[in-house]
Amino acid sequence: RINNPGALESLVATEDPLSDFGCVLIEPRRGRIELTLTDSLARAVPWWLTYSHGLGTMRFVASDLDQPAFRDWVDRQRLWARLIGPYMEGAGTDAVDEQAIGEASYLGYNDMVGQLRATLDLFPQVGLISFGQVAALLVAVLLLIGPVDYFVSVKWFKRPELSWILAGTILIAVCVGLTVLLAKIRPTAIHINSAQIVDIDVDSGDDSHVGNATGHLWSHVFSGSARELDIAVAARHGGASVRVDWQGLPGHGLGGLLSQLSTDRGMPAYTIESPADAMTELLGVGIPAAGTKCLTAQWNQPIDLIATSHLQEIPGVDQLQGELANPLSVDVLDPVLFYHHWFYSLNSRIPAGESVRISYDTIPKDISRRLNGRRTIDGNETTTKWDPADRGSIDRLLELMMFYKSASGKTYTSLEHRFQPQVDQSNLLQTDRAILLGRLEQPWTAVQVALSDRTPASQALEVQQDMDRVWCRIAIPVEPAKKK
Repeated sequence: RINNPGALESLVATEDPLSDFGCVLIEPRRGRIELTLTDSLARAVPWWLTYSHGLGTMRFVASDLDQPAFRDWVDRQRLWARLIGPYMEGAGTDAVDEQAIGEASYLGYNDMVGQLRATLDLFPQVGLISFGQVAALLVAVLLLIGPVDYFVSVKWFKRPELSWILAGTILIAVCVGLTVLLAKIRPTAIHINSAQIVDIDVDSGDDSHVGNATGHLWSHVFSGSARELDIAVAARHGGASVRVDWQGLPGHGLGGLLSQLSTDRGMPAYTIESPADAMTELLGVGIPAAGTKCLTAQWNQPIDLIATSHLQEIPGVDQLQGELANPLSVDVLDPVLFYHHWFYSLNSRIPAGESVRISYDTIPKDISRRLNGRRTIDGNETTTKWDPADRGSIDRLLELMMFYKSASGKTYTSLEHRFQPQVDQSNLLQTDRAILLGRLEQPWTAVQVALSDRTPASQALEVQQDMDRVWCRIAIPVEPAKKK
């Protein structure tokens, strides 16, 4: 029984005393002890414990919080805020908070997914014409059929009737030129951009040779001409069923979920078929000319592991030592190991099944140096500023989405992370897990596109994959430091 809960009262910063209460005496085998209390027999009792469970985190409290001591405590709400606060960030964000994001408001989105969508919407073979170019073209046409036509027809040839012929010829030439330009900048083939994050849990029960893979995919399908397509996402490993759906744009911008403008009028309805034991299909998806369909997909499947890591925390320094193994049957490129507030730079590739030695003299760096681009220049600490309008840094953007809280994401990016928060594993970094992050050469899943049954069979379909970035995170158990 806890007769002196002073440490718990200090945790919630209250001056209202908490009555004595009962608790369970446990001996934690793993995890991090957040709060220790002293019981009536002067024993140190681990009262609040955080530990990993799969790809998530659990918080264990050694007391029933419905006891009279807690139920009648004035500051009970403060205790709940400390216990579940890290998992509830952004849940109460209202319209006022969304409008206060600041610099990103003019972009039409206020969430990390919005920047991801903007990045995936750039296709190398699809040319873009800016509003300024359109305005300049209109001014040039007006000058040609106005002052230039008047000077040539009236002032030079002194034959005003030629104005009709000259102006008509200019307009026909402009129309032909624009038609040729359109055919050049707008390809007729289907173009696909995709980004994938695959999470591997290597601690899936008693069998160390079987892990669990959870994946997320975001994809943009571009069509140069108006078409109706059947779209699905197929896994290339183990035949897992993949669930696919439309990916909305957060915010008030054009096409956004909060926009007052309806941009889908006139588009045909499509069907989503999702059998229990098969992959989801989107049938008859209408895409307008030079339009894009934005998709998101998730999957979960067991996988075979071919190697096992053996990592242990070094006593007293919160760092790692041991063997780091690549448990996959494919190479991991550009690997980096994260643990608590540190990251370890590794070689450019870890081959399938191979190991890397992490020793006492392997010096890690502070995690903010990677996530926030923090550098020391002339003795001063500087941080690389994040640009919410940047569309050319897909790898950096995905990394920030994967460790958003660790990077102080809202402060650093000025963007929320409310629509895909499940890809953020910052909470897992604070437990007894290390995370091996790296790229994969081959995509884990592939977007499949075919013409709809309602489309005439005479039409040909050419599909081209422009971007397919695949990042993999492997959650690895870490043995606690041995007690001397």
